[in-house]
Amino acid sequence: SFSTRQSGDAFNGTYRCPMAWSQFAEAGTWTWNYARAYDAIGNYRDYDLSAAQANSWPTEIISLGTSPAMYAASLAQFRSNGSTTIAIGTVTTENTVVFKGSGLDGDPGDELRFEVELRPLGTDFTNVATASVTFASGATAAIALGNLTLGVSYHWQARICDQTNQCAPWMSFGRNAENVADFTVSP
Repeated sequence: SFSTRQSGDAFNGTYRCPMAWSQFAEAGTWTWNYARAYDAIGNYRDYDLSAAQANSWPTEIISLGTSPAMYAASLAQFRSNGSTTIAIGTVTTENTVVFKGSGLDGDPGDELRFEVELRPLGTDFTNVATASVTFASGATAAIALGNLTLGVSYHWQARICDQTNQCAPWMSFGRNAENVADFTVSP
């Protein structure tokens, strides 16, 4: 789930949700001017700075610029050729899958590490990487994992770490429930 209710009911409640500000990797204080909030079925509401201030919402983001940040939208899964997308919840006939992601680090010149944890559906994540690869900040990293078991459904998560081992939080792929497959390997 993307948010947890803090008070009230489902129709008139206060919710808390995690947010990633990857584009603000540079240290400093930032003010947001616009936000769009979505619910589980795709309805949305737009908020501008004046609406946020009228509701007494925080409008400043303070970035220390010390941790790398991963772009959630950049996470993707591909067939073994690295270019044919595997849609969320679908079947691939290949037992090799390529996982991609990108991120930024506020420290110029830091080498980043893209970590992927892949587990069979029904197996909880342990927050220990199955595989990792280094890449330059702002680039896209790719990891190919082979010898996947036929007939098994999988889910995966990823994160970005810098060369000092400061890491962004693990981010689950697909924005689907963790009891729903990200992909299935089938003959």
